Amino acid sequence: MKKIMNIMFFTFISFFMITLLTSCDKHKHEYGEWIIIKEATLEKVGKKKQVCNTCGYENIVKIPKNKIYTISFDSNGGTPIESLKLETGKIISKPTDPIREGYNFIGWYLNDKQWNFMYNFVTKDMTLVAKWVEIDYTGLNIAGDVLLGIGTCKDVHIKIPDGITRIGSRAFDSCSNIESITIPNSVTSMGIYTFWECISLTNIIFENNSQLKNIGSYAFEHCESLESITIPSSVTIIEDFAFYRCSSLTNVTFEEGSQLEKIEKDAFALCINLTKIRIPDSVISMDYAILARCNSLESITLPKGITIINNRLLLDCTKLTSIEIPECVTSIGEWAFALTSITNIEIPKCVTSIGIGAFYGCTNLESVIIPEGVTTISHRMFYNCTNLKSIVLPKGVNLIISQAFDGCENLTMVFYTGTSNEWNKYNESYNSIFTSATIYFYSETKPTTSGNYWHYNDSGKPVVW
Repeated sequence: MKKIMNIMFFTFISFFMITLLTSCDKHKHEYGEWIIIKEATLEKVGKKKQVCNTCGYENIVKIPKNKIYTISFDSNGGTPIESLKLETGKIISKPTDPIREGYNFIGWYLNDKQWNFMYNFVTKDMTLVAKWVEIDYTGLNIAGDVLLGIGTCKDVHIKIPDGITRIGSRAFDSCSNIESITIPNSVTSMGIYTFWECISLTNIIFENNSQLKNIGSYAFEHCESLESITIPSSVTIIEDFAFYRCSSLTNVTFEEGSQLEKIEKDAFALCINLTKIRIPDSVISMDYAILARCNSLESITLPKGITIINNRLLLDCTKLTSIEIPECVTSIGEWAFALTSITNIEIPKCVTSIGIGAFYGCTNLESVIIPEGVTTISHRMFYNCTNLKSIVLPKGVNLIISQAFDGCENLTMVFYTGTSNEWNKYNESYNSIFTSATIYFYSETKPTTSGNYWHYNDSGKPVVW
């Protein structure tokens, strides 16, 4: 009986398959998507197949060998774009947009249809043609030689007309579609919030021989797409929060011959991708926190003529490992270098005051020489400098305020510039602070008696006798 059942089962399956195959001829196959079996190359053909969803029949076809095609760009009156050579089926990399005076670039077109650089493939030699629209300035709100606002202008590439001398406050405030702005050399001043939160703005062009004197308060705050800016040499002041929160800004350049004299508070604060900046020597005044929380900043050159390092100048610039303080500096402000990664720092001899928390949380700081003119070690000046090993303490210091060295668990060497008698005047308070450190007393010549003594070597570094 079992044998008979098996024969009947296999007979049924065979009948079913024959019926299925005969009922699904090549004109009725329901194929799925093409599957690449073998990619075509310049030397060899490829293969691809489709599988019938009903019977499983595979339709296999050859893919012709790839060819090399030339893609040309007709900029249609704009700046020239070099042609490309690509294989069959490749995607064209979108070239830099061409520029044409008095026009906005719309896109690249093939046979009046815009080319999609993400999805369109190369299948033949082709020429892509630039499409332009003439800029219409009539939409801008202009009164005399003052640009008051964007008005009804819908352009994303704004060229301010020649002859404008001032850009008014909030002229382009929150114009989120603007991608570029060209400022003519006739402009001498700008108000506050002029381009505030223009989040798509990527390009600011100052025409040659700019006469601009100021960059206004909050002028480019939170222009989050702006990556680079060149400050004209004519600018004398960058006002507070001018580039605050420009989170994509990586490069700030000052034109040669800069006349810049003052940078106001928070001008470049929270530019979290700014890696380096060289402030021109013409600058004599730098306000509070101009580079605070620039977390990617690795290099800064300060102007030679400044006398004050202001509060929070480089607060929380966590990647900054070194800095050269100009010799003319007499004062270092509160939290000026707090939470940076500096390892060693030379404080100029002219410095007479160092503010609260100036080196707070500098966990990589290993040694520091405090100049003779300093008389007070401020509150939390070196708080939690966990890697600080040595410090030169001037004999003129008569006050160490609470928590100045709290958390300095590796501070083992204090090089005091005075004698043991001078130290003993402050013995009780000082010794309670430096509980784990050895105190060394200054001696210019090698002592003849035993004790803890030190001097400066030829490199100006403190060493034990």
